[in-house]
Amino acid sequence: MFLRWILPRARPKAARTTADQARNHLLRGVSTSGARPYYHGHGHGGGHGGVVADRPPNVSEEGKRSIARAIYNSHRDPRTETLQVGKITDAIRKTGIRDSDPRLRSLFLGLRDLRRQVGESRVTIENLQLDFRTFSALVDDNLSILSQIFCNTLVVSEFEKFSQHIRGIFDHCKSNESGKVADYIPQLAKCSKDTWACSVCTVDGQRLSLGDCHQKFTLQSIRYMSQISFSYRPYSVSQISFMFLKLQTLRVSCLGGEVGN
Repeated sequence: MFLRWILPRARPKAARTTADQARNHLLRGVSTSGARPYYHGHGHGGGHGGVVADRPPNVSEEGKRSIARAIYNSHRDPRTETLQVGKITDAIRKTGIRDSDPRLRSLFLGLRDLRRQVGESRVTIENLQLDFRTFSALVDDNLSILSQIFCNTLVVSEFEKFSQHIRGIFDHCKSNESGKVADYIPQLAKCSKDTWACSVCTVDGQRLSLGDCHQKFTLQSIRYMSQISFSYRPYSVSQISFMFLKLQTLRVSCLGGEVGN
């Protein structure tokens, strides 16, 4: 409810019509089951033993071409019939998806290879001009995440507005210098009282980092949240709910109360 309140979805009618037409065209080529990345192996990419496969397995070649064509046409220059890469990368970054996202690894590797082939010093990845054939080949393995981005179906659909609100909260809280650094554990006492950071990562991989986010710090009791999350991974939501109900029943019984109170 809070996110719906701070992230209004209203758009001007003309813009809404154009955006919805593009979105509907994209959605014709990809099914709902292809909307998330697929991981093969034990890791989740990036050197952890797994290979990220972003390609939706149930989308036909024609469907993939349709997705690629819709993205290409919405960003190409009608005068040159080519697409400047910077328009695509800017649109991706505005959604909170970073260049380092493993689901886009093959795309950026391909762009770097293409940049080396061009060889001109004044040409960067951002100002590369692509025809449709080259663009289609580059994005072939990345269509699942790209369709989410350009269909505006990521969990936080207006990430720039979301980021503004988070920055506002971050800046407001930064001015609070009351209290003191905990010292009941030696490692905690070593932390600087001036360090202030915030990092957000949504379930779709949209990321925002503010302040001293590269400063290392000790997790201490925070680690328990990660540990309990991993321990519950093999279980369904209904199984987890049942476990909590049993624990609550046991707790009330030990306290001599009645279940339900």
